[in-house]
Amino acid sequence: MIGLSNPLALLAASLALATPALAQPADPFQLDAPDPFKQDALPLPPRAAPADRGQETPPASAPVAELPATQEPGQLPGEDQVYAVYQRGLFVEAFALATERAATGDAQAMTLVGHLYEAGQGVAVDAAKAAMWYQLAAKRGDREGQVALGLLYLSGNGVPRDKLRAKIWFEAAAKQDQPVALFNLAQLYNEGEVVRPNLDEARKLMRRSAELGNSEAAYAYALMLDDADEPSNEADIAHWLGVAAASGNVPAEIEYAIRLANGRGTPKDLPLAVKYLTRAAWAGNPVAQNRLAYLSLTGTGLPYDPIEAAKWHLIAKAGGHPDLDLDGFLATLKPDELNEAKERAASWPDRPVDPRPAGFAPKPDAAPAAALHGPLDEPRPLPTAAKDEAATETAPPLSPPAATPATSPAAPAVVPTSQSSTP
Repeated sequence: MIGLSNPLALLAASLALATPALAQPADPFQLDAPDPFKQDALPLPPRAAPADRGQETPPASAPVAELPATQEPGQLPGEDQVYAVYQRGLFVEAFALATERAATGDAQAMTLVGHLYEAGQGVAVDAAKAAMWYQLAAKRGDREGQVALGLLYLSGNGVPRDKLRAKIWFEAAAKQDQPVALFNLAQLYNEGEVVRPNLDEARKLMRRSAELGNSEAAYAYALMLDDADEPSNEADIAHWLGVAAASGNVPAEIEYAIRLANGRGTPKDLPLAVKYLTRAAWAGNPVAQNRLAYLSLTGTGLPYDPIEAAKWHLIAKAGGHPDLDLDGFLATLKPDELNEAKERAASWPDRPVDPRPAGFAPKPDAAPAAALHGPLDEPRPLPTAAKDEAATETAPPLSPPAATPATSPAAPAVVPTSQSSTP
């Protein structure tokens, strides 16, 4: 499930190498030659024309409420004491304060209590109670509670897995421009399992999520444009890949680097392409690590360095990206050169001489990026913002979304005291 960049903002949440010529290095970015960056297109629906978001209507069963114009998404109304306490990591105190405020009918405080239960912060993990609190907030129009409840229904965490109910709550939150809700709703329209497939709507929703700063949506929207049956604007594709890459989306960094190196849809910029590949490699991506091996071996954008090439190949291979051509290259190294490469690979990413990108500090124990589903010459599935798996909880189901009028903060307290599914 998507992590939180603040206590209530759910950000969503997932990507034929050339044989190196040692005497006359080939250009790994040359499109009319065997290309180590070659990739097959993912067969996605035809490109859709921009749609008017004004045609959207909220689900009748899930009323929404407008947020104050001066209120930031996820910010508690009134005093910011609860938010400040949460940001300082004082979760026990935050739980107590949020519960007290929720007793006044504060929907956003209810969402925070739900999050604390879901994350196990200041209280034991209890997905069923999290769902209960999210539902209380969702019925009062809080968009963060709505998307959080939708994500639980999508994954079956704390509630029975139910994509149709997930869609209802995603629609309610999407009406209030919640980026994760827009992203997941686009996915539902794209897959067409619980709603009639609507590729125009999927693209419209995905683009809107990207415009609101969701890097996963920016990457997914770029793939939709790139893989459409109709000709797409290369500049638009490069733009959205660049937006996602600048936000640290690793698969986007790789594909944007390819476009930068070839000047496809964007001015050619080999140094910047190498920078993005290096960032992705340092993030633990074996595909990017493999590409850096070729760049070091061919002297393309990087100094010619066979030991550095061998190092990146060994790291990529250990990360699950083997390469028979580079295995053959290793056999040509002298024993001392191979040992040096093995030493660098074994000590990575702690070795000071490694070209750590400026402004990027990966964790030494960081695992390879989970968003990658294989090398770039394989089909690329759209990333997902939430795990879509069978339910593991046995909690009683919540009541279906009902047309409950939004409650003002001054309304009588509605505070659950047990795991009952009825608010």
